[in-house]
Amino acid sequence: GRTCLARWNGIGLAVQVGSTGADPCEAATATARWARLAGPTWRTQRGLAVGDAAARMRGLYPRARLRGGRWWLVSGRQAGRAVPRLRAEVRSGRVAALWVDVRR
Repeated sequence: GRTCLARWNGIGLAVQVGSTGADPCEAATATARWARLAGPTWRTQRGLAVGDAAARMRGLYPRARLRGGRWWLVSGRQAGRAVPRLRAEVRSGRVAALWVDVRR
């Protein structure tokens, strides 16, 4: 399928949507795949925020694992394999962004 990236820079949000239609950005046929939250106001349910130290992340999510360059904070299963649901992007010891996988 085709993809489109929608951005709202003022709130630090980017969402990738995909579609099998001619225009992947057409709202009527597009479905979200992931969202990247990089603004300072975004927080997880456990209180992890963009800008927090990686040590705080590890304390809040002790089962987190580094996979593919991002920390998998919450994972699930899909088609018999582990998939990320919530990830953290860490740069220079700080959470730079939170990634939410919204595919079903």
